[in-house]
Amino acid sequence: MYYLDPYQTTPGQDYELSELKETILDELRTDSGRLFRESERIYFVDDRLKELKPFAHPICIELDRGISRDHDRVIVADIRASARYKRETDELAGGVDFEYQKIRAHLMDKVWIDGNSSDHANLSDLPARVMVTLIGELMARKLSVEDMHRRHIEALVSVYYVLLHMDIETQVKMNSDERNRLSILRRASRVSSIPVFDIENYLGDHDFEHIAHIDGLCHAIRTEVDSKRVDRITPAGLYQISGGVWFGAHATEMIAVSYEHPPSFSAMIYTHIAHRAYPKSILAQLIKRIDRRRDQSTEFAKRVERIVNLYRHTLESDYELDQALESLRG
Repeated sequence: MYYLDPYQTTPGQDYELSELKETILDELRTDSGRLFRESERIYFVDDRLKELKPFAHPICIELDRGISRDHDRVIVADIRASARYKRETDELAGGVDFEYQKIRAHLMDKVWIDGNSSDHANLSDLPARVMVTLIGELMARKLSVEDMHRRHIEALVSVYYVLLHMDIETQVKMNSDERNRLSILRRASRVSSIPVFDIENYLGDHDFEHIAHIDGLCHAIRTEVDSKRVDRITPAGLYQISGGVWFGAHATEMIAVSYEHPPSFSAMIYTHIAHRAYPKSILAQLIKRIDRRRDQSTEFAKRVERIVNLYRHTLESDYELDQALESLRG
C-alpha cells in the first residue's frame, strides 16, 4: 500500500495531527522565520519553535493558495532532539539521527511524492533486498523458523515490498492483467533471488491487494507458510522481534513505520552507508553481509546524494535535476 507520509502507516495513523499542522501553517502564513528552510519544500522545526509539540516523523502538509502560489505542499520534520540551530551561521548542526531525518524528508519529497514512488523503486534494489532478508532472518533467528519456511516468507515479503510502491487501484489493475502481474513477480524474483514460478506458488490464493499492507503480509505468512512458528504472527509481533534492528530516538517505532514506508527504510540504509550509523545494529550488520564488496552500497549512496544535492539548489539546477531523475526512470 502506498503511504504518502509515515503518519498514514499502521504505527502512525493514531496520531492527532490537526493542531500540529495548523500551528505550522500559521508559521508559514506569517513567515515568522522560526522554521529552518532546508529546500524549496522542506522545512525543519528547530529549537526556535519550542512551544510546538514534538513529532517523530516528517509530515506532509497541503498548502492553500494564500500561503504559496508555487507549491501545493511542504514536508516538515522535527529535528529538535537531534540538532541545534546556529544563529551566527544560520545552519543546523547534528548527529546521525539528524542526518536520518534530513535524508528521509528529501527522499519523501523528490523520489516518493513527486516521482509518484516509481523513482524510489528505481533508485536501487538494495533496500528491497535488505528488507526481504531482514524479515526472513528475524523470523529464523527469533522464532526458529526453518530454512524452507524462511524462503517462503522472503518470497511473500518481496512481493509486499514491490506493492508498497503502488496504490490499491494500481494493485488491482496489475493483479488482473497477466502481463502486469508477471512484471511484479519478476521484480520480486530479482530482489529475493527466488524463481517467479516459486513466488507464484507461495502466494497461494492471495491477490496483490490482499498482501500489499502489513496486516495482509502477516495474514499471508500465517496462512500460507506451513509452520506453527508463525501461525500467530501479527504486525505487533513483527515489531516485537525487530528490537535491535535500528537504534536512536524512537527506534522501535522508526523501524515499524519503515516496514510500510520505503523512503524511511531507504533513509536508514543510506544513513548507515554514508555516516556509519549504529554499526552494531542488526540492519548495519545485514547490509555488510548482503553487499560485501560495497559496490551496491556505494552506488546507492551516490544516487541518493545526487538527487538530494541537486534538489537543494533546484532554482539553479532544474535541468540537472530533471536529468538525474530521468536516469532513474531509465
